[in-house]
Amino acid sequence: MFGFLSGLMTGRRLEERRPVASVPAGERVYAIGDIHGRNDLLTMLLKMLVQDAKAFTGKVTLVFIGDYIDRGPDSKGVIDTLRKAIPDSWTTVFLRGNHEQAMLDFLVEPQLRAEWLAWGGIQALESYGVPLYGTKGARGPEALATELAHALEETGHKAFYEATTLYHVVGDYAFVHAGVRRGIPLEKQLPSDLIFIRDDFMGRAHDLPYRVVFGHTILPEPMVEADRIGIDTGAFQSGTLTAVRLEGDSVEVIQATI
Repeated sequence: MFGFLSGLMTGRRLEERRPVASVPAGERVYAIGDIHGRNDLLTMLLKMLVQDAKAFTGKVTLVFIGDYIDRGPDSKGVIDTLRKAIPDSWTTVFLRGNHEQAMLDFLVEPQLRAEWLAWGGIQALESYGVPLYGTKGARGPEALATELAHALEETGHKAFYEATTLYHVVGDYAFVHAGVRRGIPLEKQLPSDLIFIRDDFMGRAHDLPYRVVFGHTILPEPMVEADRIGIDTGAFQSGTLTAVRLEGDSVEVIQATI
């Protein structure tokens, strides 16, 4: 089932008095929310976006909001798709989510960062063929990290994760994984806020000169407000992966649902 929701507006707020955000003329931006191992939904949504952009002759930028891995069944497949299934003519931006950061931290300090396993890391390990049990029972964090590092080197995925960025700007839009700290210029935001912030961002004016497109916080439906657009609809559990198309000052939400 495919769904297009045009001009979806929720939660009107005072910030609607802000100047209308726009993308530079001749450009179109698609942003895709948290994938979390749902390669089936990602593959479906990418096909939809390619079809949607078929008649567009300008510059297309595709921004992924982070959290590609964990929880869902096919983290490895998601990264394979991201590396191989996007039109060469499109500009791609891969933001870092808190789950990618947690995995990278686990590789460096597996004993101290073993909480990643409870965040969905177990499913990611399984997708990379890393067995959770050996001949003597459950394997420890050190052994799991060593084998995962080997799998990431073999697949070339480690370089992908390490190359992810914290934010991206196009026109009047700023793209981040989680949100921003109020009143702090984007380039001075703490990395931990950009990938982890939640309560101090949601429902509060951020006072930055951008309309912020973000994921991280699962929403029952996409949030489109004057100063922010939230596109994490919990694909791993809801079966709905959300994208937003930005062109000029228009906003259109595009969803793939299974």
